[in-house]
This record gives sequence, structure tokens and C-alpha cells, in this order.
Amino acid sequence: MILKVAIILLIVAVGLGHINPANYKPFIVPNAGEWGTYGISGVLRGAGLVFFAYIGFDAVSTAAQEARNPQKDMPIGILGSLAICTILYIVVSAILVGMVPYNELNLPAPVAYAMEKVGAPHWVRIRSTSARCSDSRP
Repeated sequence: MILKVAIILLIVAVGLGHINPANYKPFIVPNAGEWGTYGISGVLRGAGLVFFAYIGFDAVSTAAQEARNPQKDMPIGILGSLAICTILYIVVSAILVGMVPYNELNLPAPVAYAMEKVGAPHWVRIRSTSARCSDSRP
């Protein structure tokens, strides 16, 4: 887990130097015609998807038998992990959209693509072979 957070922080640190403020304008893109494609409906759709990404956090409760004071420790553990993951999710999303226009990030490996696009060091932009084969961009 520490390695995963360290990699996320590394991506944030590298990405900070490659942010283009023009990519944030407009902040909420006008709707593309159908519900859920950009605009306010797209924001709501994205919020729903992110909400369901958090379903696995109840796994922290399986450690209740090992806690000294489960009534106090379990809510702190669950809410603390939710808060940390939410902050990391928002920061990485903001960095990615700052690096590359939003319409180029609908890929299987958006972080690797953004790192390639801005010319980040090669050791930061490594991606799996399956992601390389499935995306048509260089």
C-alpha cells in the first residue's frame, strides 16, 4: 500500500511541472447533446461512477476483530481511508486534466498517455503491453 501511494505521489510530483492552465477552461464543458456526456449531467454521471468505486472500503471492517477498541477505531479507519483516497483521486484527476485536454483521456491507460504526451521521463510512463496494444494512439 505504501508503494502504491508513493507511485501516486510521484505521478503528482512529475505532473505538477507540466500543467497547462488553458486545459481547465471551461471548467465544466458544455453538454455534448446526450445525457451524461459532459456538462452538469456528465459531472453527475462521473460522481455516480466514483461513488461505486468506493464500495470496497467496507473491507476495512473485516479487521474489527483485531482492533483494541473497534467502536472507536473502525469508523476512524474507514472514514480516514475514504478521505485519503478521495483527496488522492481529486488531485490525480486535476493533474491529468491539467496536463492533457480532457477529450484525450478516454483511454485504457490515461496516466501513461499523459506522461508520454508531456514528455515525462521514460521510467514514469511505463505501461503494460496490453494497454499499448489496445490504444490506437502513439
